[in-house]
Amino acid sequence: MKVKQIFAILLTLCLMLTSLVACVPEDADETTVEVLATDAPTEAPTEAPTEAPTEAPTEVPTEGITEAPTEAPTEDDTPSAEPTKKYREDWDDDDPNNPFYNLIPVGKSYDGKTTAYDGRYDFGYAICQTNDGEYFYSVQEAIYHLEDIGGGSVHMREHTDICLSIWIPQDFCDYRLYFEFKNVDFIFNYGNIYDDSTPNAEGINGYAYYADLYMLDAISNLGDTYIWMIGGNEGFDEPGRYLMIDEYNDDPDYFYMYQYVLESNLEAWPGLPLGEYLPDT
Repeated sequence: MKVKQIFAILLTLCLMLTSLVACVPEDADETTVEVLATDAPTEAPTEAPTEAPTEAPTEVPTEGITEAPTEAPTEDDTPSAEPTKKYREDWDDDDPNNPFYNLIPVGKSYDGKTTAYDGRYDFGYAICQTNDGEYFYSVQEAIYHLEDIGGGSVHMREHTDICLSIWIPQDFCDYRLYFEFKNVDFIFNYGNIYDDSTPNAEGINGYAYYADLYMLDAISNLGDTYIWMIGGNEGFDEPGRYLMIDEYNDDPDYFYMYQYVLESNLEAWPGLPLGEYLPDT
């Protein structure tokens, strides 16, 4: 009995193992590998990360950062701004940027070619004189003196052979600068340069700066002469060379004694340092 029972149990186990082997498909391992490992994971992750991050950061930041900071003008680089550190005592004598003892370029003359230098430059001799009898080595210092006394005029006494950028206070005082028959040139933050259109024996016209157009307009017998309007005049927004016609301007808003006719822009400015006259050397 025992032998028969053992043989029966062994036969039953063999039949069960045979059934299990018959139920498993032959390609089960291959199907599982292809679906889980080959199709989904290998293509999607490899393309998306490689394109987006590598292009955007390398192009956008390089343009905005390198160009913008280099073009913003400083306050002393433009004639329209009141100079900072106005007076000699504001500067160290050995500072290479000290405009009293170094020629500091600050732009161009109205011709667009001649270099203009800071008007505070000290020439080392009396370059000009104010109407109250004071002498100055620096043209801009003479203007500062007029500012202190409430306006007046500066007369050039010597040649400069360079163009100077002069700041005129906008305080409604009378500021005039006469540089007739001298080899000098100026640019201003506003105002007018009168050209008498009458050359001397050396062929040079006389020039006179007027901060206030109405003061010049009140002078008689200026018909058929020219004025270079720099800016700041009521009724004349466009800078340029204007012909003065001896006819009353009946515009009720401005009351000028002359008609002013625009003939050219400021770039037609002759610019005295261009060779009309040079002092003997």
